[in-house]
Amino acid sequence: MVNDLIKDCRIKHGYTQDSLALYLNVSRQTISNWENGKYKPDPETSKKLSVLFGLPSVAFYDDSYDPNNSNSTVVSDERMDSVVDRLQEIQLVLEKYSEQLEKAKRTNKHLIIALIFVILFFMVLIAAIMFFVNYRDPNTPDYPPYMITYDTLLESEYVVEESVT
Repeated sequence: MVNDLIKDCRIKHGYTQDSLALYLNVSRQTISNWENGKYKPDPETSKKLSVLFGLPSVAFYDDSYDPNNSNSTVVSDERMDSVVDRLQEIQLVLEKYSEQLEKAKRTNKHLIIALIFVILFFMVLIAAIMFFVNYRDPNTPDYPPYMITYDTLLESEYVVEESVT
């Protein structure tokens, strides 16, 4: 197991958790987590461990590695470097796509706001057109009979004549 290998190598080479953590530029708690099997070192740290302890880097992240078994799958450091390089390229591409996605989200937000304003504009325009289409000139005779207009008021018998004094 990776955790046992790290602990055995550390003790064999005379490192404390603190001194190994200092060499690898990680915390002592990280070394403890590796040795307790909670986490495994990342590929870059595995490479540093392999240089320090003289084992292939795969030994520090692959539980199937057995230093006593010649049939164990061993990945060369060159192959590991190419995998790490490829992963870094993929990370850059993903960051680029993430930026493009954020830009698209901002653009979509602006388009939605613009669409809302266009819809409001047309609603106001339609309301104004309806108001002016329904507006009738008081001189037109097609008013309903129950409507009192100025003309019908003058024609009615209830008009009070002006008194002359």
